[in-house]
Amino acid sequence: MRVIGLTGGIASGKSCVSNRFRALGYPVVDADAIAHGVLEKGTSSYHRVLRAFKDHDIVDSSGNINRAALRKLVFGNRDLNRKLKQCTHTSIALEMLRQVVIQGQPVVILDAPLLFESRANLLCKEVICVYCEEDVQISRCVPMDWWLDNDERSCALLQISSQMPVAKKKAMSDICIDNGGTLEDLNR
Repeated sequence: MRVIGLTGGIASGKSCVSNRFRALGYPVVDADAIAHGVLEKGTSSYHRVLRAFKDHDIVDSSGNINRAALRKLVFGNRDLNRKLKQCTHTSIALEMLRQVVIQGQPVVILDAPLLFESRANLLCKEVICVYCEEDVQISRCVPMDWWLDNDERSCALLQISSQMPVAKKKAMSDICIDNGGTLEDLNR
């Protein structure tokens, strides 16, 4: 089995490339979807996060983790971000590996924004990095509910700076796709 890693900065258009692979018939393991799943009520990561963030208001009235509150808390705070990763990354890594293996296909795409940070690149034969200029990233960032108290550009820059620099991801990748244009440009 050949695992191809797909990574890139936030709002770089990585999901568009991932969708293109799906349309071509390649199975895609989506680390973001897995990350959401490991925080479902009752999972081991759910309980670790509750213990680690017991002094913070991150649970909604139904007992679910309020992702917006958690995101607001950890973005821009390296210590809390590291704490969250310690609670979730093992579960995410194990589930990514499980999903890669069960595909049973000769080629599997591993779509992971934190591919290098999580060391999931070690599973990959090749890595593709999707990138665009920072101004394009900023313009593509979708405002989140916690942005209401802040200016959108500052929040976008905070999200961008929370990840490994794109230049470093590009240097560590085998293939780099400039996605600074339109969807039509990307599909050519």
